[in-house]
Amino acid sequence: MASDPKLIQAARSLGSELSGRAWLSSVGVGEEDGHPVLVLYLSKPLQAKTIKTLPSEWQQLPVKVKHLGKLIPAGA
Repeated sequence: MASDPKLIQAARSLGSELSGRAWLSSVGVGEEDGHPVLVLYLSKPLQAKTIKTLPSEWQQLPVKVKHLGKLIPAGA
């Protein structure tokens, strides 16, 4: 499912739309209840009122938000 070109394009499009925001780590593709979802991975927590301003759907796909914290490459 994650290799579906439509899903990948939707994730890239959403990533481009939100590009430059300090709290965004990446946009990925996931699965929830057997259905594809787009996932916004956050580098820092956001207030609930800010999260409510984020899209809940993008190109007819549900969008979920997950806080990951700061990511550091293993070789760093």
